This record gives sequence, structure tokens and C-alpha cells, in this order.
Amino acid sequence: MRPFFRPFLFAFAGAVCLLSTAAAQDHSSTIIQIRWGVYPVLQSGSNPQSNGTRFLMAQDDGTFAEPTADAFNARYVARLLHVGDGTFDAQSGYATADWLDACEGSDFSDHTGVGSASTNLVGSFQLYGNARLPVTQFGQYEYPETFDPSTYVGPEDWYAARWAEQMVAVLIQDKETGRAYFLSETPGGATPVCMTNLPVSVWIEEEAIDPPLPTNNTFTFWARTTSQAVYLGSEVPYRSIWMADNGYTAEALSGYSDDAIAWAAATGMRVEALDAEALPELSIQSMSLLASGATLSGRLTVQLNARLADGTTQPVTQLYGAARIVVETAESPSGPWTAIAEQNSSGEISVKTSANTSGIFRARLDY
Repeated sequence: MRPFFRPFLFAFAGAVCLLSTAAAQDHSSTIIQIRWGVYPVLQSGSNPQSNGTRFLMAQDDGTFAEPTADAFNARYVARLLHVGDGTFDAQSGYATADWLDACEGSDFSDHTGVGSASTNLVGSFQLYGNARLPVTQFGQYEYPETFDPSTYVGPEDWYAARWAEQMVAVLIQDKETGRAYFLSETPGGATPVCMTNLPVSVWIEEEAIDPPLPTNNTFTFWARTTSQAVYLGSEVPYRSIWMADNGYTAEALSGYSDDAIAWAAATGMRVEALDAEALPELSIQSMSLLASGATLSGRLTVQLNARLADGTTQPVTQLYGAARIVVETAESPSGPWTAIAEQNSSGEISVKTSANTSGIFRARLDY
């Protein structure tokens, strides 16, 4: 029995040694490719996830049509957002929010290797994203110190399972305001149509993999609707965008109050830069009003400041998301108050109201 038993021990020890050596290997050279966006071609062997869905936007006459690339890019950018397991709250947005990729719009004929005369082509405008990410994007595989065949999971299976747990969403972001919108099958719709898990079949090699299309570590993720059209949907709560812009995780924000986080997101500033105990400072610096019959018009100069963690004060010139400075009027301090103007920045605010000229005014901050 001993001659049989000893080779078994030797082989097992060798396996442990190999595992321990491999534990130091870094798999980040292996690439996962995500092809994503709105791709207006019909299903084919190379595009099994495409069904000719087009992106439509409102026109001046109230109809909807594909935008030109120049018109879209002048205002918007398409972005791929990692949203973890998809946990979402209507007020604060996604619990996890990381930007993975971005792309501009292009005319279909501009896409390399595909001509505008393609028989599979339905539209002419496309959002063609091509994210190339290290396989370690969502965690690094660690080889076990000891080998147990009953529980062992190799790196390819481990990465495939880890990626399949993740969800991504395609958003359209306004470059000027920072606001971002879902893609929806109806204009302004609240149900995102371009959101999914990432079921990637992973192949690990020692050398970097350049994924050929459409195989080997490539996931295709095009917008698909039964109507073959998608539109700007509802706005994503700005806190999600602020988190992604600043690289915040839910864990990093766990020590701050909801009010401190909301105020930081409204200013676009980092939460640790603000004095978490100090309220925003809002004041009316000057007022110039003119009465013409029953109408009162004029200008107010409003100043909004943030108190920083170092004790200094910083003017807030721009508010983000739904945050607004609102000017209200009433006939007495007890109200009722009526909103007559609002804007998302400090400075002059034009007002116009039919209130009695003996009324009073106030400015308040909504965020």
C-alpha cells in the first residue's frame, strides 16, 4: 500500500504548491468587453441582442425623430453606470453608482466597418459604446491556500459569477446641468429599458486578451424595445450622479447625515469638504422693485454660501439636480407664501407678481 500512497501525497503537495504560487498572480491583464448603447440594426449572428431599436428625441413641432449626431453631442453624452445589485430609492437613487464608460452619438455611416447601406439598418443615429475593463473590476480572485476538490472554484468561474452579480444602466446626461436620464420606451417614462446584469463568460489567460467580436469575454448590451424606439426617460436622482462623479461608495458616506449628503450633492462639492453641522447661508443682498398698476416686477440679488470644514465660507454659484433658490411673497410674515421665481444659482433673480405692493419677500433654499 505504501508505494501507492506516497505518490498520492507527493501529487497533492505539488498541487498545493502550485496554488500558493498562483495566488500572487494578477489577472488584471485579462479584459472584459461590454458593447452597449442604442444600435439601430436588426438581429444578426454578430448582433444577437439587437432588434433595430432607435433613439428618438422631441422636435420643435412636437414630433419625435432621431437626432443628428451634432445636435445630440452639443448637449448630451451617453454613459454606462454600474449600479451594483440595482438597489434603488426614488429619492436618493442607486445605493451603488460608478461610471464605467461614456460615448457620444454618431451617424451610423461613421461607424468603422459598417456602411449606411446595410440591409440590417433601421435608423441612422447610434450610441455605440465599447467599454473595455479589467476582469478584476469587481474584485480580485484569490487562490485557496489548500485544495479541496469539493469546494474549489477556479478563477474563470469565480469571475463569471462575480460579474453576473453586477448590474449596469445606460443613461443620457445633460452636459450643462449634469442631470442624467434613463432610457425609456415612452418619453419621460419611469421604467428604464436599458438596465441589466452582466452575464459574462470569462476566459483567463496569462497574456492580455484582445476580445474578438462577438466571442471571448464580450457582452453585448443594446437597448431593445418591442416598439423599436427609446426616449429620454425620467431623471435619475442627482445623488447617484454626484456619487459617481466623486467616486463615493455607500460605505464611504455611511458616517454622514442625510442632510449633509443632500447639501453636498446640491452644491456638487465633496461632503468631507463641508462643515457637516453648518446650515447653508442664504441672504438677499439687494432688491429693486417697480410697481405698474397691480403688477410688481424687479430684481433681487441673492447670495448663497457654504460653510467649509476648515471654517471658511465659499460662495455657491451653481446648484445641481432639483436644488433651487425660491423667491416667495406674502402679505404678512405668517403667510400664506406664494412662489414667484426660482433659479439654480446665486445672483440676480427676476420677479414678477400681482401681489399687493405692500407685500413682503423672502428667499428660501430647496435641496
